[in-house]
Amino acid sequence: MALIKYEKRDKIAYISYNRPEKMNSLSPEMLNELAEVWLEFREDNDLWVAILSGEGKAFCTGADFAGFGAFDSYPLLKDPMPSTPVNTSPAVLASPNRYGITKPIVGAIHGYALGGGMWLALETDIRIASADTVFGMPEPKFGNAIKVAIPFLYHLPPAIAHELLYLGDRMSAQRAYEVGLINRVAANRDEAMSVAKEIADKLCENGPLAVRAMKESIMRWRNWIFQGQYTFMEYICGPSWKSKDFEEGRQAFLEKRKPVWRAE
Repeated sequence: MALIKYEKRDKIAYISYNRPEKMNSLSPEMLNELAEVWLEFREDNDLWVAILSGEGKAFCTGADFAGFGAFDSYPLLKDPMPSTPVNTSPAVLASPNRYGITKPIVGAIHGYALGGGMWLALETDIRIASADTVFGMPEPKFGNAIKVAIPFLYHLPPAIAHELLYLGDRMSAQRAYEVGLINRVAANRDEAMSVAKEIADKLCENGPLAVRAMKESIMRWRNWIFQGQYTFMEYICGPSWKSKDFEEGRQAFLEKRKPVWRAE
């Protein structure tokens, strides 16, 4: 079974995480399939827009800890962008931005968009979320410092970003709409897909080169700012990823128990 569903209809690509039994958590195999899909979408001049969604009960719940293990010991991944460290976060490896996608991407988000899954939702350009969507960055609850913490300030007011990042609490779709994280709340997953399709159709009515140029200018500006931030975050957060606390948090998550922190 394909871990990434990829369909082409007219000028729209439908890309969907397809690991529902694991809440669409990211495995190495899934990332390899996704890399191929993003590159194919990028190079296909007949495709002008993508709709990104998830199968089952979740959009995406970030890294599969059981599949990846410690962040410094990933299995070998296909790497079409060798400048990206192989041991970077799975969400960064899965991001369309990493593959230089300048075509617009509409997010049809439902269920759980947690951790790296929330970040991937934010990597879409226009976001429609069903009313049952739950956003959150639970990493602090199992001892993981979030590599994309600083870029969250691009998407949210600082106080809201701090609440998400430090507390690890969850945010409803309605609250996400109120703080400007998403464009619209839909009644359910089917409606979210329907609205996403309407928006994709409208995007296809515009000059594709003009839309791509505007997205590329925004993307390059953002990347120029973020590049130094990522290096800074590697320096600050790197020790926590190799700490005993992070390994304890990962084990506690897998064993469904509360972690015992030691601050070491």
